[in-house]
Amino acid sequence: MKLDQATWWRSTLGRAGALFCILFILSGLDGLVAQFRTPPNEVRAIPGEKINVNGPCSPDIQDLSQLVYDTSAEGIQLQLEALHSGFWLGGTMWRGQLVLSSDLRPGTYGVMVRSGIDPNEKPFALFVIQVFSSPDELRQTARSFILRRFGITPWIAFFVFISLALLTFALTYYVTQQRDSMMAEQGLAEVYRVAMGGEGCREVAFGLGSTHGVQAGDLVTLMNPSGERVGKVKVIQVFDVDSIGTVDLETMVRPGFVVAKDH
Repeated sequence: MKLDQATWWRSTLGRAGALFCILFILSGLDGLVAQFRTPPNEVRAIPGEKINVNGPCSPDIQDLSQLVYDTSAEGIQLQLEALHSGFWLGGTMWRGQLVLSSDLRPGTYGVMVRSGIDPNEKPFALFVIQVFSSPDELRQTARSFILRRFGITPWIAFFVFISLALLTFALTYYVTQQRDSMMAEQGLAEVYRVAMGGEGCREVAFGLGSTHGVQAGDLVTLMNPSGERVGKVKVIQVFDVDSIGTVDLETMVRPGFVVAKDH
């Protein structure tokens, strides 16, 4: 890989990584908005589908036989499977499956779960079931833009884009390391930090050091990203592969400028 190719790849990968970051943030927001807009007791399904559900119940309930349910349609059944403790707050909960018959007509239905030992006790759960005629109709009415438009959940898109962002950043780091090595072999390095120094000057840090023949007191040429000479940097502190120098305040400099060791 040549220096100009490495520069192109670094720039391209950096832009791609930024785009993937924007996309995974938007995907996450789309998922959260859709989730907040969906009532916790709402179930959206198509005929013939089985949906896992769960809900709270009274501590007096010791067995599934003590739970009963009412449904507004014969084509909807609730198969109670087990009692369990709540994950976050504890307490007694139940879980089961809503089973929709394949000939159930589209519409809105209700399922209520209540105590079978105390008919006066407040119902434990009330599910509002919206039944759609087809998967396509269900998708077209989704609250998530990504699900409506592309047919995948926003959380799948979120994990795909965050994975791509991490991959592009890793590749960008690798290409940057290769590019820095190639530049150093030619006596060049990018300025990666600019800070105010003392006595009316700026301090700049760049990736050339004693390994590359730089010594304190050296003057190195400062160029802008276009390669135009803009001034000189006086080296004041040298490390193995990095150095710190100073430039006067009148000299324009920012990270991304290039220093060149005079041969």
